[in-house]
Amino acid sequence: MQIIAGADVEVIERNDLFSWGDESTFAILSIDGEPFGNMFSTRDGNLAFFIVFSGIYTDDREIAGELLLPALNQLHTYGP
Repeated sequence: MQIIAGADVEVIERNDLFSWGDESTFAILSIDGEPFGNMFSTRDGNLAFFIVFSGIYTDDREIAGELLLPALNQLHTYGP
């Protein structure tokens, strides 16, 4: 359970919906049992990626991939 702006946010891990890289977590965020967003974090080698969607959410594997893969497939092109 996490607290955001005074609300108890439940983080429901759903790694069965999407995974990528060496280590990742995909989750549905909910308040009082009502889903309101998703969270995804991953590590690929020495690169890390973290994103939160709020106001929309998905529990569909195909949609999760469509949302995340374009950015993840470009992650290796990042350079400081």
